[in-house]
Amino acid sequence: MIKVCNDFGAGGVGVAIGELADGLIIELDKVPLKYPGLDGTEIALSESQERMAVVIDKENLDLFMKEVEEEDLEATVVARVTEEKVLRMFWKDHEIVNVSREFLDTNGIRKKYKSSNRTAFRKQLSKGSTI
Repeated sequence: MIKVCNDFGAGGVGVAIGELADGLIIELDKVPLKYPGLDGTEIALSESQERMAVVIDKENLDLFMKEVEEEDLEATVVARVTEEKVLRMFWKDHEIVNVSREFLDTNGIRKKYKSSNRTAFRKQLSKGSTI
């Protein structure tokens, strides 16, 4: 049921979710917070241990949420996979991040080697998967 997952350790939401698919819309208002009052940038970058981001097909969402509840865990849908190869983050109905996957995959520099297996895997994820 889980297609891919990532931990929230280094880089927080921006990395944990941002690495999961080529095109993403992340709704930062939906991210559960340990400390109230964080702004969008703080939510996007705050690291937190023992949390995971997972990608599942939307048709598996109800079953996944049922399994989560049975295991006495918490899960919240905070993002969706899109066809557009752009990482977009919204906070309080404002777009605060809009970065192309092409740029993100370069880490800001030009690379002279083939794309990683992770990049190839992201291309296989279907539009509409939920995170």
